[in-house]
Amino acid sequence: MNSLLAARFSAKTNQPIVVLLIFCVLLVCGHVNLYSAAYDTGYWQAQLSHLIIAVFVFGGCALLMPLVHLNCYGYLFFGLSLLLQVLVLVTGHEAGGSQRWLDIFGLRFQPSEFAKLALIVTVAKFFAFSRQSDSYRLRDLWLLIMMVSLLFLSIFVQPDLGTASICLVIVGAQLFFVNIERRSVVIAILSAVLATVSAWQFLLRDYQKLRVLNLLNPNLDPHGSGYNSWQAIIAVGSGQLTGKGFLQGSQSQLQFLPARHTDFALAVFAEEHGFLGAMLVIVLFSAVTYVGIQIAKSARDTFSCLLAIGLTTKIFVEFAINSAMIIGIFPVVGTPLPFFSFGGSSLVASSATLGILIAVARNSRTIDHRKWQ
Repeated sequence: MNSLLAARFSAKTNQPIVVLLIFCVLLVCGHVNLYSAAYDTGYWQAQLSHLIIAVFVFGGCALLMPLVHLNCYGYLFFGLSLLLQVLVLVTGHEAGGSQRWLDIFGLRFQPSEFAKLALIVTVAKFFAFSRQSDSYRLRDLWLLIMMVSLLFLSIFVQPDLGTASICLVIVGAQLFFVNIERRSVVIAILSAVLATVSAWQFLLRDYQKLRVLNLLNPNLDPHGSGYNSWQAIIAVGSGQLTGKGFLQGSQSQLQFLPARHTDFALAVFAEEHGFLGAMLVIVLFSAVTYVGIQIAKSARDTFSCLLAIGLTTKIFVEFAINSAMIIGIFPVVGTPLPFFSFGGSSLVASSATLGILIAVARNSRTIDHRKWQ
C-alpha cells in the first residue's frame, strides 16, 4: 500500500514538470516557426515581447494562482469578460471585416481569447456551488444557460464564429462530466440542431457559408473562397517526410500561403519540417491533453476537476480545429494554433491556460490517506 501511495504521489509531482517542459518546447518551436513565416516583417519581433509577458503570466498562474480565489471571484471574472465583449462591439478596433480588438491605454488585445478562460472558470464554479444529489435538469441550469448564451452571442456578432463555437465545445466537454438527466440532454441536443439550421438560414454571412461549402466541395472556388485552404494543403503535402528545411518552404517563402503567420502557421512548420515535424507538434499537444486529463482525474474537488477539464479541452480543441483547417477537413474559421500563431492575446491566454493547469495539479498533491486504507 505504501508503494501505491508513493507511485501516486510521484505521478502527481511529475505532472507540473511535464506541462512545464511541453510549454517551453511549444514556445521555442512556435517562435522559431514565426520567424521563418514572417522574418521579413516585424511580426516575430512583436511576438517576442508577447512571449516575455506570456512567460511571466504562465509562472504567475502556475506558482501564485490560489484556486480558492479563482473560485470565489469566478462570476466577477465572467462579468468583466462580458463587459469587454460589449465594449468591443461599441468601440472596438475593426480589421478584415471583423471587430474583435480593444484598445485600452495604447494596448490592443482580443478579449474573446480571455473569455474562454472566464467561461471555463464560470462553469466550474457553477457546479461547485450548486452541487445536488439528483441529476441536473434544464430548469436547474437556467442561470448557466443564460450566461453562456450571452457570452456566445457577444462573440458571434463580432463576427467570430470560430471562437464562439469553441466556447460551446468547451462547455459541452465540462457538462459531459456532470450528471444531467437524459431527457434534458435530448432536449438540449435537439435545440442545438434547430439553432444550427436557423443560424445557417438567417445568421451566417455569405463568406461563412462559403467556407463550409468549400469544405464539402474543394473545387467549388479554388482561386477565390477556397484559395487559402488549397494553398495550405499544398504546403503540407510538399513537406513530405522530413520537410524542405528551415526558411526553405516555397509556399511560405514565396508568399503563396496566406495568413502564414496566423491561421496557417502549422502549414509553414509542416512544409519545412515535414511529416516528422508535424508529428512532433501532434505528440506535444496530445501529451498535454493526456496530462490534463490525469490532472482532472486526480483533482480534489468538483471545481478543480471541471476547471482542468475545461482548460485541457480549450488547448486540445484549438489545436484540433487549426490542424483540421490546414488539411482541408474543417472550414477555415480563423482559429489560431496555440503558441504558434501570431497574436499576443492568444499566446498569453494559452500560457495562462497551462499555468492554471499546473496550479490545479499542485493543489491536488495532498493525498487523502483515508481513501487508500
